[in-house]
Formats: sequence, structure tokens, C-alpha cells
Amino acid sequence: MVEYELFYLVGETKEADMPRIKEAVEKIVTEEGGTFLAPMTEEKRKLAYQVKKEVRGTYIARRFTLPDHDEVDQDTVDIHPLTKINRALMLSKDVLRFLILR
Repeated sequence: MVEYELFYLVGETKEADMPRIKEAVEKIVTEEGGTFLAPMTEEKRKLAYQVKKEVRGTYIARRFTLPDHDEVDQDTVDIHPLTKINRALMLSKDVLRFLILR
């Protein structure tokens, strides 16, 4: 298992939808075989610059694990799960910015 950390930013105007957004992000990761670890960090902050017309937002940090790509049968896997997670988060209209670190 490989451990990753996911940071994502949700704009202040989406604050009322925060539970739905968190659930959607969690679903994206778990559908690709990810398992979230216990602590979650959430912090509201003023942004250094405007991001999609938002001046304030909530940063959320979560740790998760994914199976090591080398351990999975290469014949059945064509795209790495991390690539699929990146694509889904890029297409999300609720997440302003995100970063996944190993």
C-alpha cells in the first residue's frame, strides 16, 4: 500500500454544500480502491489571490492509501487509479484546486 495526502480547496460560496462535496471527493477516491485514514484537517482562510472569483475558501487535507500499482496484475489494469482520481477532481466544479502528494 502506498500512502498519499490529498489537499483540496472549496470556495466560500459552496460552504452550504460542504458535506455533499466531501462525500463526493471521498467517493472518487474509494471507487478507485483508496482507503482514507483517520485524521482530517479543515481550515477556512482568505486566499492569497482570487481563484475562479473566490476570495475565501476552505482547505481540506485527507490522507489515504492505494494499493501499490506493481502489486496489481498488469493485464487487467490499463490506467493507474491515481490518474483516474486526478481526472475526476479536475472535472469537479466544486473543487477549486487540489494537490495529491505521495
